[in-house]
Amino acid sequence: MTPDWSLLAPHRPVDSGGDQYVPPPSNIGEAMARWALASGAPVLVGGPTGVGKSTELAQAAAQLQSDRAVCLIQLDRLENMRRLEPERMLSRVAQLVGQPRGGAGQGVSVSDVAKGVAALGSALTIASAVGAAAHVLASLDTQLPPADAALSSVRALARLTGRRVALLIDGLEKVPDGAQARALFDVLRPLAEEADLIAVAPWSLAFGAEANEPLVRQGERFFFVRAPEVEPVETAPGLPFLLHLLERRLQIGDMRRQTPAGFGPIFRDAAVASGGLPRVFLQLIADCATYARLHRDADWPELSDLEDAMADQRDGMRRGLLPKDLKLIQWVDGTPGLDLAIDAKVRLLAHGLLLERVTPAGVVLRPHPLLRPLLREA
Repeated sequence: MTPDWSLLAPHRPVDSGGDQYVPPPSNIGEAMARWALASGAPVLVGGPTGVGKSTELAQAAAQLQSDRAVCLIQLDRLENMRRLEPERMLSRVAQLVGQPRGGAGQGVSVSDVAKGVAALGSALTIASAVGAAAHVLASLDTQLPPADAALSSVRALARLTGRRVALLIDGLEKVPDGAQARALFDVLRPLAEEADLIAVAPWSLAFGAEANEPLVRQGERFFFVRAPEVEPVETAPGLPFLLHLLERRLQIGDMRRQTPAGFGPIFRDAAVASGGLPRVFLQLIADCATYARLHRDADWPELSDLEDAMADQRDGMRRGLLPKDLKLIQWVDGTPGLDLAIDAKVRLLAHGLLLERVTPAGVVLRPHPLLRPLLREA
């Protein structure tokens, strides 16, 4: 068989309820949904680039569908996050809450709202309630200040569906400035009183001195999405997870039976080299398949193709390193990193250059596997 390698789409998160979703060993999307339902407190999400935060947020949205009026808002698909202002964000929330599912703002469907109207005792039929519900949501006063408009849209949706609203906001981790990010979270506080709020948080606010102050309000819970362990290969939970992920993306039922014998070592080495980061793993596989076509016009890659793909990824990491970064990474390898300056720690963790690993002695920092040759050179 000839796989369609373009289906890997490394930078595409799985949509809410998508059949390509593969739960990671931590099942963190489900854990976030359970916590939000049980506590009603804000939930914040963090983790390195490419670890699957957006995918787990979408999974939490799918888990909440049966109990909440769910609105998943992917701000980074709609806005320039470097320039996003609080009022603009609130205007987006007001606009997207309750809009039909699909696109970057995935809310409840109008038919769900219509059923809520009927359940509240309206004499309307479901068919006519669809039009009524759409009219109510569309007729919210657009002249209200953004903060009031956002609150009004959440309250209207809760009233129409008879359910508490769950508001899931993705993309805020891409806000570069700490003061800007703090201002955005400040204006979310009133919404967190009216709805269950789950949001991806910037590293600059989730770690260090800023972490001592609540982003939204007291009682909030922070979930850190860690890359699953991929070593040792015989027992690490990350390898079955990444294999299942590859099968789902390529739409292959059983990779072990339906692939050439030589692909097994390629999968294993790519999984280890990725450090367990799904996006890096998928990119390595996609790139080595591209090299196979370029070098030999072949349908399946060889180990030499993976070596070229790994060299490309390593060069990309090298370009992101600052002077003395390799020495800092060597210095904290195997330690909790408590003595590492917070700005360096946040930057290296956010970009996946350092990975948190759970050991019997506690959480320690490890270099990303692709950096090992560079560390040996250093």
